Amino acid sequence: MKRSPRILALAILLATNANGDAYSVRIHPKPNETFAHADYTLWIPENVSTVKRILLHQHGCGDAAQTAGQTATDDLHWRLLAERVDAALLGSSLWPVDSCQGWSDPSGGTSRAFVQALEELARASGHEALTRVPWIIWGHSGGGYWTQRMMAQFPGRFEAAIFQSAAYRRQDLRHRTPDSADLPSDVPILIHVGIDEKGHERFGAIYDDSVLFFSQLRRQNAPVTFVLDPASGHNCGNTRYFSIPWIEAVVNRDGFDPVEAKLTLAAESCWFPNKDVAKKWTRFITDGDVFDESPPREPPRVVGISANRQGIRVEWNAKPDWESGIMTFRVYRNGTLLPPYTAPTGDTEKRTTRFREPNYSDTPRRPLSQMEYLDTSELSPGVYEYQVSLVNWAGLESAKSASASIEIR
Repeated sequence: MKRSPRILALAILLATNANGDAYSVRIHPKPNETFAHADYTLWIPENVSTVKRILLHQHGCGDAAQTAGQTATDDLHWRLLAERVDAALLGSSLWPVDSCQGWSDPSGGTSRAFVQALEELARASGHEALTRVPWIIWGHSGGGYWTQRMMAQFPGRFEAAIFQSAAYRRQDLRHRTPDSADLPSDVPILIHVGIDEKGHERFGAIYDDSVLFFSQLRRQNAPVTFVLDPASGHNCGNTRYFSIPWIEAVVNRDGFDPVEAKLTLAAESCWFPNKDVAKKWTRFITDGDVFDESPPREPPRVVGISANRQGIRVEWNAKPDWESGIMTFRVYRNGTLLPPYTAPTGDTEKRTTRFREPNYSDTPRRPLSQMEYLDTSELSPGVYEYQVSLVNWAGLESAKSASASIEIR
């Protein structure tokens, strides 16, 4: 491990691999601040020599969500977005002293902790730009409330924001109408809400406030996209398949003409960064998914093959399909499809057909599946060739990888 010689605290190089570097830092509260500790993990793609923006995946409230935030930077689809927009991908795990309000209100100290974390991660990684580049923040539930308050506090730092089933009022301020007037009117915003939140005993206010907030912002002529997901509630569903291309389009919107479309549940029109995103929106609000007819363009690459008493182990690297990520991998021996790859528990008797399936909070579930396969078949002496393919969430399969062979004597 590397540790920055300039700090005593906690910014640590976690890993270096073919895909990039990961760093971690823990920020402790100052007296009278209302959070217990704030953990951040940073991942920088290997092909990004100069970080141009920070992409923060901010979890919501509750122990499950706060724990889920720990794997945000392990998500390969969000990593691919970071590569394509020259971003450092940042994941958080914020813990309250008492209730979620302790961290979801930035004035309780988490805005200070966030800025300090960026300073320490900048020193540890050698990417000084982390302290001054713009932010794109995706915030779920209470994390969406935190994102809004951060926009009000740091209006000049935001490049875009995504309010994922966001809370717009603290519980003790539910008697007040949420007001978007203190938010910058020139920052693109994506508002996601699930249809099952409408009229819900707990989350109904989120649906109502999302529509209200959208209308308020559009009356200011703010660039805001509203997505009503017909296939989810307060969970994130498949919203990443719209959020990810929306973010890329916002970053690259110079040279493209923004477009608008009528939104049936509000008087105002919906804003889109370009026509392609508007087309994806039309599909998504119909069935909660983005139509993907193309198989993954890039097959996996086998990077290791070895034999031991347990069997033959095959390891590979792969990039996710841009449109719909990675659902699973298929492993072939001498052209014949083998059973699904080993589950992340390491139990060779238990197999799975999913790879790092996103959880309620849109981060990978633990334990994390790895890109490896253990073939425990009884094999007679001979040469065996292995190939691996990638299957996206549309169920489409890539071409097979180049063969890797091993001889059993």
